[in-house]
Amino acid sequence: MNDNIGPLTLGTYNLRFKDASGSERRVAGTAPNLPIIMTIKAQEYVDSKTKVPGRRTVLRIDQHLALETGGTIAPLSAYLVVSVPQGSLVSGNNIQNIIQDIVRVVGMGVAAGDQLSLSQAIFSTGEQ
Repeated sequence: MNDNIGPLTLGTYNLRFKDASGSERRVAGTAPNLPIIMTIKAQEYVDSKTKVPGRRTVLRIDQHLALETGGTIAPLSAYLVVSVPQGSLVSGNNIQNIIQDIVRVVGMGVAAGDQLSLSQAIFSTGEQ
């Protein structure tokens, strides 16, 4: 994997460290108290129902924001967890397709007459 990932919407995530437990990258040039951090971690698992082993990976991004209430700083966080069962029929295309569908749902724009994009409706107002 690349040490540095980007440029992306919030910037380029530069590698701070990586070891057997995972990695951490940060966007350069942000205020020390308002970091933007990407972490990637993986673990092996065995599905409790099927007993099939696999690897579960989490990609997490935290953007720390200064709130209007007394200078409080809080993270806005997003996680993507992908569980990939072991098997010769599981391909990179399977993984890519499922992730792309999630990205497409989150990226759906405002339809005619709608007040919110689909991602705002799901994550801001809690619509299901």
